[in-house]
Amino acid sequence: MPYMQELANQTGERTYLAVPYRQEVLYLEAMYPADSVELMRTIMGERAQMYCTGIGKAMLANMDGKEIQDYLEHQELRAFTENSITDKEQLYQELMRTRQRGYAVDDMEHEFGIKCIGMPVFNRNGALYAAVSISGLATHFTEKNISDWAILLKKYVRKIESRL
Repeated sequence: MPYMQELANQTGERTYLAVPYRQEVLYLEAMYPADSVELMRTIMGERAQMYCTGIGKAMLANMDGKEIQDYLEHQELRAFTENSITDKEQLYQELMRTRQRGYAVDDMEHEFGIKCIGMPVFNRNGALYAAVSISGLATHFTEKNISDWAILLKKYVRKIESRL
């Protein structure tokens, strides 16, 4: 949690920690920037779809090939917004881009006006453990911010992994 708080303070955005739960994301914690004036709500226990959240796509992209194929075969991809990916081949290609660059982007796919970047967290054995994301208003997520924040996110994810 201290690393998530530092990340929230440095980016000025919310940070989340979630784990895979069945075919969904299960949120365990959220941190808000210290100077935030927005209402801070608990997110612990809330769930969301993997395919349309940055934190979920970060985890899904780093599962083994069979798990990804099973997910795609059995998951209905319904639209939450006009940006939601509802085509399974398009989602698969997005997951492969996510795996290659090391982080996922939610481009207002789950909630209109909200963007996020997510990165997987691996345990000491290299197995997927969880994911951390930076989330906020879409207008804050410029290409430069996404690039800079991905570097910062990686730094903090590595610190979290070192504690597992």
